[in-house]
Amino acid sequence: MGDVVLTSPVIRTLYNQWSSEIHFLVKPIFASILQENKNVSKVWEYEDDEAKLIAELKSQNYDLIIDLHKNIRSKRIRSSVGVESIDFDKINLRKWMYVHFKWPALPSGHLVDRYFQSLEKMGLKNDGKGLEFYTTQKGKQRDSNYITVALGAAHQTKQIPADKLVEILRGIDAPKILLGGKADFEKGEEIANKVGGCENLAGKLSIQESAAEIENSNVLLTGDTGLMHIAVGLKIPVVVMWGNTVPAFGMYPY
Repeated sequence: MGDVVLTSPVIRTLYNQWSSEIHFLVKPIFASILQENKNVSKVWEYEDDEAKLIAELKSQNYDLIIDLHKNIRSKRIRSSVGVESIDFDKINLRKWMYVHFKWPALPSGHLVDRYFQSLEKMGLKNDGKGLEFYTTQKGKQRDSNYITVALGAAHQTKQIPADKLVEILRGIDAPKILLGGKADFEKGEEIANKVGGCENLAGKLSIQESAAEIENSNVLLTGDTGLMHIAVGLKIPVVVMWGNTVPAFGMYPY
């Protein structure tokens, strides 16, 4: 989720500086992140029938493919579509080496800035406006100010442990809204049973609905999550606790 949100400055800049029609290929689970983005003309959802997808992409007669994901699948697709392409090294091996062996070989700077460095040769300049996130959803209206809390993350080691969240949230005198996926529901129930003023919405909301709850809150408490980047795109303050990933990976709040 976070990877998709982090592309938003590139999308906006491509649209504004190149007057480009932009199509975005993404996994179906994350398509809603882009469907309200005014800079994207079409969202393609990755299908199990890759041959059919490639044939449809070929029929679009694209001028350029920008691959900001650069995995085996994306490389195969852009090679098959057969037009000019630019890719980007996400230094996954170096990140893995840092996590497992603390080998300090990470580049400086944020991932978004490194995106733009790879596109400078094409004349694209970072507009400096940061992340953005578009939502048409409206969160529940509440009588008092509240904070949102992200329970889940892509990996368990990125999550704030339940006992640590209980310790923190007991010291906050404000309503708390717990957010996450279906897999986080039980964790949310455990926390809500131990901390007063908690409403557990984990597993009950879509990505867009979760974004609306964040947009109406005072602050998001989170680990290294996609919701962290969504909050930044919505211009909501974040407090981030880091586990096995570190800001040096270049994916801190932009």
